[in-house]
Amino acid sequence: MLSWFNAAEFQRFGEELAVQFMETKPVQGEGNRKQRRANKGKANDNDPIQVTMRNLASRILAFEARKQANIYKKAKFANAFKWKLIEGGYEAEFADELTKELMIHFR
Repeated sequence: MLSWFNAAEFQRFGEELAVQFMETKPVQGEGNRKQRRANKGKANDNDPIQVTMRNLASRILAFEARKQANIYKKAKFANAFKWKLIEGGYEAEFADELTKELMIHFR
């Protein structure tokens, strides 16, 4: 029962993925929101954000194959990912949107 609440690995993993994203796509202030809106709905396989998100999604699938996820652990992951991005200088709206996109890949 207590293992259900042990979400430390999920939290660390969320922070790790946020750092990976930040290394790939540094903060550009207002450009984040404008770039996402400009690219929204366009299928661009060369878009650095989309390439990074696909890489992060594949890491999530591999992680989840090894770890037992539940709603609490997924929430801890999402919260850690989002707040690491915000602390790194990304806009809250941008971080929230990325977090929602990543959460789709958890089963």
